[in-house]
Amino acid sequence: MLENGSIYDPCNNKNIKGAILLQNGIIKDVGKFTPPKNVKRINCQGKIVAPGLIDIHSHFREPGREDKETLATGALAAFSGGFTRVCVMPNTNPPLDSPESIRFILEKAADLPIHIFPIGAITHRQEGLEITEIGEMVQAGAVAISDDGLPVQNGHVMRNA
Repeated sequence: MLENGSIYDPCNNKNIKGAILLQNGIIKDVGKFTPPKNVKRINCQGKIVAPGLIDIHSHFREPGREDKETLATGALAAFSGGFTRVCVMPNTNPPLDSPESIRFILEKAADLPIHIFPIGAITHRQEGLEITEIGEMVQAGAVAISDDGLPVQNGHVMRNA
């Protein structure tokens, strides 16, 4: 049981007084209730208790710039900050512009402490000229497409994307 923390309900944008009862990792009750006897109590005084945060625009540098950040180090940093889900942008080296690159991210992220969702590039190498295999990237697991701030140079390509 988590008690004495500030429980935040983002769906209703309010703080709840009370506690959170967990059973086998599943929330069973929130608010004011009579806890079971011999329940393990965790004092959350001075802490905010909330659902995991989601970052829809993250820059992890794998593949290509593992000297700056890997999926593992980025995942640990996100987890430490309360994030449980992260969308990674395609501006890696090489960019996430193929179904194979999307699968690479998902396979490397499978055992990490957070969920990592890859965003595929709109254009090959993010050069803004030639459309990628968007449908195949989505089938492989891409959750969105973006050239991450880089312009799509061809209006026809953008319309087809």
